[in-house]
Amino acid sequence: MWALRAGCLVPLVNLAWAPVYVIELAEAEGRLKWLRRPIVVWWVAWVVSTALSIFSIATSFTTDPQGMADNTVTTIVAYLLALAALLLALQVFLGFERQPVERPSKRWVMVASDMSGEAPGAVPDAGDGTDHAPDAAEPACAVEPEGQNPAA
Repeated sequence: MWALRAGCLVPLVNLAWAPVYVIELAEAEGRLKWLRRPIVVWWVAWVVSTALSIFSIATSFTTDPQGMADNTVTTIVAYLLALAALLLALQVFLGFERQPVERPSKRWVMVASDMSGEAPGAVPDAGDGTDHAPDAAEPACAVEPEGQNPAA
């Protein structure tokens, strides 16, 4: 437990160990196939962002106007790179939260019954626009108003 905490909470040590733990988690959950690239891109952005932030702090003690201007630009770039690392971390997080779609889910649609007076039944809709209803004497009327998207 102490190695996990130290690997995630100690500055500069967490640059090496926290992403390793994320890769191990992705492998344990069977998501490494989808998350390998986002994790590596986040990791690289995080390391570069940290290095640029350290450089920005180290050069912030200058007193000449050109050095101050250079440090201001370096700080802005460091902030933008930190934002990129944060957004990439969000992408990795959402990669763990999203469920991969192996096959589309079934949608159920109501269809009119035949003329024998039975109650209407439900049949699965393949989503391809074809009618899977049993043959009826007359076509069923549309449920949605004219011009309305059925998915709306």
